[in-house]
Amino acid sequence: FPSHDINHYVVKHEMMIWSVDEFNRFIEKVNDPIYSAAFKTLYWCGLRKGELFALTVRDIDLKRSIINVNKTYDHVNHITTTPKTLNSNRVVTMPKEVSQAIGQLLESYKQYDGFSVDSLVFGVNKHITSTTLKRVQENACIKSGVRIIRIHDLRHSHVSLLVSMGFNPLEIAKRLGHTVEMVNNTYSHLFTNSQDTMIDKLNKLQRESQKKIDKNRIVN
Repeated sequence: FPSHDINHYVVKHEMMIWSVDEFNRFIEKVNDPIYSAAFKTLYWCGLRKGELFALTVRDIDLKRSIINVNKTYDHVNHITTTPKTLNSNRVVTMPKEVSQAIGQLLESYKQYDGFSVDSLVFGVNKHITSTTLKRVQENACIKSGVRIIRIHDLRHSHVSLLVSMGFNPLEIAKRLGHTVEMVNNTYSHLFTNSQDTMIDKLNKLQRESQKKIDKNRIVN
């Protein structure tokens, strides 16, 4: 390949991760409630962008704080289709912040004529666009000083959070709508980093335990 093609490939597939602090700084600068809820859902639930755009009111269960993912929006052909794989059909539990953001959004939609369970969660009767989503993100990044990442990297960031909290590939695969093999292939480096963190914590625990033993010896 010519050098510019290789560079394009590397940039396209480079995985970038937002920490929780970075996301919180970013989301403070997103004022539109539709896009604020959208970014919270992408970051804290790990949905694909097409899955997010395809969500309808009937897919949201606020009482149980869950999202039923059962379709995706094709941006090229502008149609809603079934997911490409069976694994993509899944139930995703929402953290409280996401559930509240979506709940407030749906409450505000009730003023619109024709609002129903078939209305879009993000846009009511018209899909928000990828270009607008990206523009809102870039503007908020500039205002907050947070580095700009791809929209899909919000999904990677979610996986990074799950790995850091000790969840295994099977648990993560179910939440993402992946197979375990896909999780291992895509995020193996995150699990390696997680192992290092685990060792650090184990070493710290061992040192603290030894200090207590040594202290008791001195007292006795």
